[in-house]
Amino acid sequence: MKNIATYDLLKPDPLSEILLSLDFRVLSYVDWTEQENRIINNEILPHFKLVAVERGSIELMIKDQRLLIEKGDLAIIPPYTLFTAACLTEEKAHLYIFHFDLKTDLMRNSFAKLFSCHQLTVYSKLFTEQDLFWFSTFSHQNADKPGYYFNLEVLLKKALAAILMNANAYYAANADRAANNTSEERIFVECLDYITEHVHDNIKVKDLCTHLNVSQSYLYQCFHQIKGCSTKEFILMFRMKQICNDLRNTTMSLAEISELYNFSSPIAFSASFKNQYGKSPAAYRKQYKTELKTKKK
Repeated sequence: MKNIATYDLLKPDPLSEILLSLDFRVLSYVDWTEQENRIINNEILPHFKLVAVERGSIELMIKDQRLLIEKGDLAIIPPYTLFTAACLTEEKAHLYIFHFDLKTDLMRNSFAKLFSCHQLTVYSKLFTEQDLFWFSTFSHQNADKPGYYFNLEVLLKKALAAILMNANAYYAANADRAANNTSEERIFVECLDYITEHVHDNIKVKDLCTHLNVSQSYLYQCFHQIKGCSTKEFILMFRMKQICNDLRNTTMSLAEISELYNFSSPIAFSASFKNQYGKSPAAYRKQYKTELKTKKK
């Protein structure tokens, strides 16, 4: 009688379970060489940005905070963070950049809490030459190559797992923040949870103030400290991002979207959207569909 081999089945460890529960969307991957004295002023993105430095150094600035990222460092820039980037050394800075997002706001908030990156965060000396080699391999691959996106997502997750697995880099990045345990960041996190829950409501700054029992001036200070923008600007950007998702991914009419997000009228909705993006909601949806058809050809 033959023996049937048995094996101990692997089970995901707690960290792996968390990462597996997050549905990532890789938006783009860029191999970037930054020129000396070049400055990117006041950039703000509606998604996450991960930067790995292969050579040189870059200074990232948000409000009065300055962070230097050098070879082997990795930085995560969260959504709606107003920042400036500058290459101030003679040596050209060589960067690998992931633009990515998560499927839902709940996942986005979970990710930011897990990595303590509600504001710009730098993880020092995280990658070796061998690690950076894997980033470079994708710079020379055709995005149409079968399996390209899958492998790119795996690389992103590998980089993120390395942050959490490397205790020295992770805690060094968050030591000052953890020590200070700023009330501003706690307030911001509570606001983010509230805005996420009430994104379809016509949220006002005073609603947040009432919810948290703080003044408008203090709330402005919190948002300006963490995100580099006002409370009102952040609420608008957050809501508009959700609206863009609905325009791209649903068949709801403009009137239905206007009603869903509690605008006073479709005209008011269109005016607010155009003021933010320079085009009407209808033009935005049409442009997206055109670009989607072009990519599929």
